[in-house]
Amino acid sequence: MSIKEIITYVLGFAGLILMCYVRMQFTKRQQAQPDNAYTKKEEIMHKIAIGLLGVAVVLALIPIY
Repeated sequence: MSIKEIITYVLGFAGLILMCYVRMQFTKRQQAQPDNAYTKKEEIMHKIAIGLLGVAVVLALIPIY
């Protein structure tokens, strides 16, 4: 297993965990006070999660010979 694969797996896993965490926080907050909008903190974390997943996909698509 190469370093690139390890980094890809770690970034992908971190992105998925962060995405799930943001969604759980959003759902918990919506049960208390429904407003159907992300807070600034949730929005930033959501964008970071998408970025991590994007980098993982790009790394996965780069061929190593």
